[in-house]
Formats: sequence, C-alpha cells, structure tokens
Amino acid sequence: MDTLTVGVGTLDIFIIVASLAVVLGVGFYYYKFAQKSSENYFLGGRGLPGWANGVSYAAACMNSDVPPAYCGMMAATGLYLSWWYLSRFGLAFFICGILFGPFWRRLRLFTAPEYYSLRYGGGIASVVRVWTACRSAFIGAVAWTGAGILGIHKIAGQLFHWKLSTTILIVIPFVFFYVYISGYKGVVSTDIIQSVIMIVANIMLAVAVLDYFGGPVALGRKLAAVFGPSVVGSIPPPGDERLGLMAVLAWMLGTSIGAGGDISPAGGPAEGQRILSCKSEKDAAWMYFTTEITLFILLILLTLPALGGILLWPDLHTLAYTPGHDPELIYGRMLGQFLGPGLLGFVLAGLIASVMSTVSANLNASGQVVASDVYRFLFNKKAAEKQLIKVGRIVMAVICVLAIIVAVKANSIVGVAVFMLGISSAELSANWAQWWWWRFNRYGRLAATLGGPLIYLAAQVFWTKIMKVKSMFTVGYLSALTGIVLTTGLWIAVTLATKPDDMEILKSFYRKARPLGFWGPVRKACGQEVLPELRHALVKGFLLAALGFAAVVALILGIGDFYVGKFGPGAAMVAVFLALGAFFIRAFNRYFAAISTPVCSEADSP
Repeated sequence: MDTLTVGVGTLDIFIIVASLAVVLGVGFYYYKFAQKSSENYFLGGRGLPGWANGVSYAAACMNSDVPPAYCGMMAATGLYLSWWYLSRFGLAFFICGILFGPFWRRLRLFTAPEYYSLRYGGGIASVVRVWTACRSAFIGAVAWTGAGILGIHKIAGQLFHWKLSTTILIVIPFVFFYVYISGYKGVVSTDIIQSVIMIVANIMLAVAVLDYFGGPVALGRKLAAVFGPSVVGSIPPPGDERLGLMAVLAWMLGTSIGAGGDISPAGGPAEGQRILSCKSEKDAAWMYFTTEITLFILLILLTLPALGGILLWPDLHTLAYTPGHDPELIYGRMLGQFLGPGLLGFVLAGLIASVMSTVSANLNASGQVVASDVYRFLFNKKAAEKQLIKVGRIVMAVICVLAIIVAVKANSIVGVAVFMLGISSAELSANWAQWWWWRFNRYGRLAATLGGPLIYLAAQVFWTKIMKVKSMFTVGYLSALTGIVLTTGLWIAVTLATKPDDMEILKSFYRKARPLGFWGPVRKACGQEVLPELRHALVKGFLLAALGFAAVVALILGIGDFYVGKFGPGAAMVAVFLALGAFFIRAFNRYFAAISTPVCSEADSP
C-alpha cells in the first residue's frame, strides 16, 4: 500500500476522541428508551420525522468506502463524475418517495419482509419472506459493512500505517457496543450529528484545495490546460469507457426500474427501517427527498477536492486503475497534503462518523429482520420483546464477523459496489409488478427472487469471458441490464402460466395498501370504482419524480461549476434548482392529497 508520513497531532486525537465521546453519550441517553420494547429498539417508537430519517439514511449511504472510491473515480474521470451517483440514485429516490414511501408506511409493518405474507399468503410467500430477510442481512449488510471496513483502512493505513487487523480491532468493537446499547433512535440521532461533521469536514478539505491552487478560476484553468476541457465539463464526454453517456443512461434505467417496490433489497435492510419508523405517510415520502439532497451535497463536496489532487498526482488520472496506479489512494494523499493539525482531526472524525453510520444502520436493521422474519416467524411466534432484542444483538455479532471476512478478501471497493448494485437489480421490475398489477402472483415472485441473481451472475460470466469485456464498469451495467430484461421475461412467463392468487388475500391487501395501478378486478370485488383524482396517478407520479430529479441535478451541477470557476453557468443552474424545487413542492402537495384519499368505503374496510 502507498503510504505517507503524516503528523497526527494531539489536537487531532482530541477532536476524534471528543466526537466518539458524543456518540457514546447519545447511545447511553437512549438506552432506557430502547429497552422498553422491540418497536422502540428497532423502529424508534415509530415517531420519527421524515427529515431525520432522511439525513440518517444519507449518512448510512456515506460508508467509509465512499471517500476513497468516489474520489478515486473523480480522479479517473473529472467533474462529470457527479453523473455516477446522479444516475444511480437521482431518479430512483424520487420514484421511491412519490410512488411507494407513503404506501409502505400505510401498511404499518414491523419489517419490510412481512409484506410478502400480506401480499401473497401461503408457503411460497413464507419462503420469499425468510429468504429476503436473510439475503438483506447476511449478503447485503455484510457486503456493505465489509466494504466500509476496507474503505476506512485504505485511509487509516496511509495516515497511521495501520495493518488491516488493527483497523478492525479499533473500529468494529466500538461500533458494535454503541449500536448494542442505543437502539434505532440513538442511531438516527447520532447520524444527524455525524452528517454535520461530514459536511463540515468535506467543506474544510474543499476550501483547503482551492486555497492551495489560488481559487476556483485558477484551479479550473490549470485542469483544462493539463488534462483538457473535458475534465472540467459537467457532461460525460462521448466514448468515455468508465462513465460515458450510455453508461449513465444504463445505470439510471437499471437502478430506477423497480425502485421502491422492495425496501429490504439485496443492498441491505436499512431503507425499510427508515420508512417504517416514520411518523406519517407524508414523512415517509420526505424521507427519500431529504436523503437525496443530503447525500448528493455530501458527495459533491467530498469529491471536488480530487480535481486538485490530480494536478499533484497526474498519474492517478492518466493511468487510473492500471497496476501501481490506484486512484482510490488519492483521498488519503490529499488529507496528508492539504490539512494541518486540527483540520486533519476533524476530517478523520468525519471518516469515523461515516463508517459508524453505515455499520450501525446495517447492524440494527439486520438484527430486526432476522429476529422478526426468521426467529419469530419460523421458531417462536410468541417471542417476548426482550427475546427479539437479544436475538437481534446476536445477529449483529454474526454480521460483524462475516463483514470482517469480506474486508480481508475484497480488494476493490468500487468492485463491491458494482457487484451489489448488479445482483440486486435483476429482480427489480418484479418489485413494481407486485404493487401495480393484481395478476402478478407468488410464483412470479419466487421466480424473480431466486432466478434474478442467478441470471445476473450468468450475465457477468457472459460479458466478462465470452464477450471479453474488460472494464468492470462496462461489465457491471451490461450485466445489470441483461439481468433485468431476462428476469422480467422469466417472471412474466411464470405468472401467466400459473393461477392468480386467492382473491380474498388480494382484497385484504388492497384495502390496507390502496395501491395504484392495475387492480381492476380486485377493486371491482371490493365494490369500488377508481376515484377521479387517482386516474393516471402513476403517470403523474413519474412526471413528478422527473421534475424533482431535474431540480436536484441542477443544484449539483451548479455547485460543481462554481468550484472550477464557471460562475455564470453555476448561477444559472442554482436558479433552475430554486424554480423547479418550488414548483415540485407545490405539485407534490397536491399529488399527495390525492393519493391519501381512501379508496374503499368504511363498510369495505376490514
């Protein structure tokens, strides 16, 4: 590993210790509240506002693997790297918030996998429920927690010359103890504090880089002179093998299709926990909106300094991802180059905050789904509250051990991210079908859940070996799209070849969820006609999601333009954000009022 000689002084250590002390203090503060019930421990009493859950989820997404991975990608590409996360999450989060968040919260589930018992019923639903819980906990949460350990080691290894074992021994026991005592409400509260720390830390590094190179205009000119104008361009250049326009469109399509239909995906169960703990349906929608804005501001502020870094280490741009030129090392180098005592400690505290946010979210949520959807559902239906909490804590310990194995075995953080996105994307179209099409049945669900990941893995082999595609980014999005198309064909064929689910189960689900889409026969069986305000609600929801996405894109591109001295375009983008944002809020309030109108009469209600 590339190393640096960095002086971490007494002031830096004091700042780090002080931030950890605050986290522990919050954990102990919520200890009594968390022990009262499993709902308190795992859902914070279901009384959390959407903005708090949104900030918490954004912090959870900011794993410690993100700084080295995303800064490395910025170094390898340029300012247009923002399209990497805009395409993956931008439209998807708005679809989730508008078309799904309120409906999930309406069901008042304890865990997301419970949905399958409610929607389908019977033995196959039980199989899908248990598999989904185990997959999100023991695959998704383990992978992201392991990637977080690897990410913080890539930084700590450079700054402190730690071995991976040292990083593990310092980070994991502390985080486990903190989650063990605090419960979900403590996790959310500390996530908010940690998000503030991360934002301030990112601003400090971004300002330090600008100061070093003489300001935004000077930085932009130097970058264009050395690497060409595409490095400071906001749009991916045609033909870029890592982030071309086709890749952007492919990732946007691959991650938006099916978004929101399952909130306990292969990527981990933390998303569902944040929806189900919201205090209202509208808060569930705003959870997603707040997540997107907070997360993207964190990411743009984090990655912009890497543009200055490649002026000092140009090989990390021109020779990125070739042997001996790992761009993921640029973040650690920048910390040593641009930050002095005190500032370095604050940034390191932000890094520790990022890994704690992700690991704590995954541990608490995984303990919840396994305790409820495996232990209670299969083995002890009358489990006491304390038993569920105890089982959840045991699951947390198991996930920590498995995550350590992932950290030891994995080499590339970006590789882990691409793989997890791909394997979870194959079945995504089925997630929309189960909400919007009454005919989609338990057999189609089983085919998508079990067949999707296998199809994705086969597609990876095809594109890597048979077609000899070498770039992991290209292999990733080609495999994801192939998996989506083939899995969609599979579940449609299986659904149409088998009988519909029991009408009484479908009626019960419809009355509780009041879903949008194609539920004509079920709605008729309930004795109801679709209300005028709900006609074309799906189309209106997608248009509204596109509007919100466009507003956020304008904000992020504007911030990037300002950083490299393009003040005119930057100001124009911010103005577009303000105008579209105001229009979006007004339109969303009207839309939410429409979808909140009960469909079934009181006589039809269970």
